[in-house]
Amino acid sequence: MTKSGFLSASEAAAARAKVVEQHRAGLWPQHSGTTVGEWLESWYRAKVAADAIRPTTAACYRQHIDHYLVPHLGNLRLSQLRGVHVTAMYVAVRLGRAEAIARYRQSSPGTAEVERGRGRGQALSNASVVRLHATLHAALNAAVRAGECAANVARQAEVPSGVRAKVRPWTPEAYGAFLDFVEGGQDRMAPLFHVAGHTGLRRGELCGLRWEDVDLERRSLVVRRQVVEAGSRVLVGKPKTRSGEDRVVDLDAGTVRVLSRWKSSQSQMDSAAEVSASGYVFTGPDGGRWHPSYITHRFAQLVSKAGVPRCRLHDLRHLCASLQLAAGVDIAIVSKRLGHSTYTITADTYCHLLPGVGRAAAEASAALVPRARARSAS
Repeated sequence: MTKSGFLSASEAAAARAKVVEQHRAGLWPQHSGTTVGEWLESWYRAKVAADAIRPTTAACYRQHIDHYLVPHLGNLRLSQLRGVHVTAMYVAVRLGRAEAIARYRQSSPGTAEVERGRGRGQALSNASVVRLHATLHAALNAAVRAGECAANVARQAEVPSGVRAKVRPWTPEAYGAFLDFVEGGQDRMAPLFHVAGHTGLRRGELCGLRWEDVDLERRSLVVRRQVVEAGSRVLVGKPKTRSGEDRVVDLDAGTVRVLSRWKSSQSQMDSAAEVSASGYVFTGPDGGRWHPSYITHRFAQLVSKAGVPRCRLHDLRHLCASLQLAAGVDIAIVSKRLGHSTYTITADTYCHLLPGVGRAAAEASAALVPRARARSAS
């Protein structure tokens, strides 16, 4: 290999010595001409071919590669990629303005390649940039293992803080009023929204729930699959996390009654053949499962009509967790019911409590401290 542009002979010699050292250690790239775009494509195809990632993860990788990584970094060789290039890309996609690159022109040389990708794709939030960073980091880790580059330069990039937004679920009163409204109107999705708020199942898990997974006598259900959107496709696959696979979720008596009534009504409203062929718990008039996006759309419509505070469908999952914590359920049990990969995610997401719960906790803990003056005063 050859390289020029050094300010002195000693600087060139030092650079040469470093390359020789990396070569002898087996760290120098085997194919120094491979571009970032070429590697990302081969890495993605290998992941999909090996069935090493879930459909939703594959769709996320595809979007990151096509909309951000290749337009901004694709023409760079892997051996040329530096942390400054990655940082410039993160700033550009986060701000979505031409000034993003201008900040780096004077202080950071070599951003011309990144500048060519400016403006492609929508501006991303900090949390989205963190996910984009995770994709690039994983791809470059694989490149290092394959001998395509000497180091993962994504580690040298400045990544914005992806602070998780504070969850603000409905109050129990608001949720109760919403359920009264949809059940009173005999909306076909009322049982789905009831189960969502009382079990904490994700939207895709609700779509993928089948009657064979529900045991009304034992008052429990098993989460075995989820229905997800991967680009323009709707796929049926495993739950989001390994800890969420085949997890048993116990049901309260009220939810069992709701499901029992719905099962009876479903058989009456739809033909027996349609229900039997589908097997899904929550179905449309045609007997087939609901499309995930339509459930979200319908929920927003009903929330507006019910006159309750605005709320996302996913916030019913948050509400379920908050209600359990407010009822004194151990966080380990809450985490298991939700199918979180770790207890940390549960604790970080639901560190807040419903109004009044903190005061009750303060009174309960204070009551454990014996005070002689308090006894004499009483």
